[in-house]
Amino acid sequence: DQRLVDDIFSAGILPDRTSPWPVDYTVATPILQDADGHVRLEALLVLADMPGSPRAATALADIIAAPMNARDPWIPDAVAMAGAKQGPEFLTTLLGRRFPGNDSVAVAGTGRTLQHLARHLASSADIAGMVNLIKSIPAGNPTISIGVLDGIAQGWPQETTPTLNAEQRTTLAAAAKGATAEVTAAFDRVAARWNLPDVFKSP
Repeated sequence: DQRLVDDIFSAGILPDRTSPWPVDYTVATPILQDADGHVRLEALLVLADMPGSPRAATALADIIAAPMNARDPWIPDAVAMAGAKQGPEFLTTLLGRRFPGNDSVAVAGTGRTLQHLARHLASSADIAGMVNLIKSIPAGNPTISIGVLDGIAQGWPQETTPTLNAEQRTTLAAAAKGATAEVTAAFDRVAARWNLPDVFKSP
């Protein structure tokens, strides 16, 4: 219940920007380091059972941005489970964060979180939400971008071709322009799932 969530934050098991004292979360912090990984995992699973909230969304973003958490074999999946309760804006917010590019294991963990979240969002077949998400991809790390695109391709309902207006088509083509070969292949997987083979190509 909410009391348990409040106790988790009060105990410092998860980062809390709403705490009355100033804490810098731009780097790994004592709060993120002191709690045993299994304890952090259990705390995340509690959040996954609760409705979304700005406090939880901010904490989840801070957790997965810390390499020690992104490298963990289970925490990226738990962040995705809890993040699915935070609404579509949460995934877009994560895409706008900076993640260390020199730690391939951490980047892969973050990409897995985003892939799970993208798959969950895509299952609703909300094409406006998908266009908004995809237009955020060009600024992202290629590994993370591929994770998001693969999540969309996996989660979009089969045999459901979206209807796009001219503005949306222009946005999608612009998002794919200049992508690496690996990211382009991921765009192609989304296009195949949508049964729109040329959707990411400029007219």
